[in-house]
Amino acid sequence: MIRYGPGNSWAAHRNEAPLAEPRYGVICYLSEGYRGGETAFPGAAVTLRPAVGEAIVYPWTYEHEAQEVTEGEKVVLECALCEVTVLQLSEPLAVNG
Repeated sequence: MIRYGPGNSWAAHRNEAPLAEPRYGVICYLSEGYRGGETAFPGAAVTLRPAVGEAIVYPWTYEHEAQEVTEGEKVVLECALCEVTVLQLSEPLAVNG
């Protein structure tokens, strides 16, 4: 989990993996009420600001950056996916408990 307060950013970079080469990066957005802090993909000229509970899934090697948060706190969870399997369900899964 990464917390960005006012003045925090993460310069444009490409992810690195010490043991295995992931295929996709995932950024899950966990907070709201902040200003700034957009996620940009400079090579694709795309800037995104997902809502709470949404995520960005992108090719692991894409250059990306977290732009400066100007107010409030941005909280994200980042992870890497090495393999992706898409299941097509005919009915929603039930979760008990």
